[in-house]
Amino acid sequence: WETKYVNAVKFSLDSQSIVSVGDKALRLWGEISGDKIDLANEVEQLALHPNGRFIATLENNGKIVLWDAVSKDTVRTFEGESKHIYFVENGRLLLGYLGKELIIWQTSTGKMLDFVTIGKQDIFKLAIHPDESTIAVCGINGEVNIYSYRTGKILSKCASQNHNFYALEFTNDGRQLIGGTEDGYLIIWNVKT
Repeated sequence: WETKYVNAVKFSLDSQSIVSVGDKALRLWGEISGDKIDLANEVEQLALHPNGRFIATLENNGKIVLWDAVSKDTVRTFEGESKHIYFVENGRLLLGYLGKELIIWQTSTGKMLDFVTIGKQDIFKLAIHPDESTIAVCGINGEVNIYSYRTGKILSKCASQNHNFYALEFTNDGRQLIGGTEDGYLIIWNVKT
């Protein structure tokens, strides 16, 4: 497969399939197939549903589309727009954010269920804890906090040490949070949620 560029790539939970987006195409590899779905708009990001059958794409215009990987059809579009997307609660919900607001959609309908204000600064990076009930958020000021995504309540604060973070990720066991900084450092926090 040859393309000009790839914007995002995800492995299925069983690591048997790969989904990639770039060059106005969604590509499905491995167990799903080797198929290509042509897209009208450029896609910036994707999220793979835990069942592996559904793929959510975030277009560069902010539009969110749910695709069926088997039929290659659009299942639905979601109300509103977002900067990033994540499936939670075993794929029952889709999370996104825009500014200070965390947006929660119901996957089965595409309807927006809630807006939750997270912190005082715009969300710059977000990571989902493996328990899927909490999130780590880095604001544009470099502050990193752990929140309940349902309430927006701060559960714990991580010392930012005056760094701006470009990446956040929880370990698979959820005990640590790793932040990658713009000046080349990796900072690891022990997490209690």
